[in-house]
Amino acid sequence: MIEPIIIGAIGGLLYYMFPIIDNYHKPRELRLDLKDVFCIPLIIIGPALGSLFVYLHLTETPMSKWLAFHIGFSGPLILKQTWQSLLVPESIPLTDDNQ
Repeated sequence: MIEPIIIGAIGGLLYYMFPIIDNYHKPRELRLDLKDVFCIPLIIIGPALGSLFVYLHLTETPMSKWLAFHIGFSGPLILKQTWQSLLVPESIPLTDDNQ
């Protein structure tokens, strides 16, 4: 039962590792600052979310390794899209008075 949870955590970690790996192919001016305070929690949150979503799915039925990886990888995406859908701008600033 623990093997799918570990595979889900690896999938959640890879979701946040792809932008870091892609960061080295960008010019120095456009690179992300990896020493930023927000980079470290994301690397911890990704595997935690991946393993949590796999654990929630394991309570109902057993799953294959591929499905565990897919659920772990999409766990952070689910939370990100949910968070973005809840954020509604209060007002849209107008640049022209005639609009």
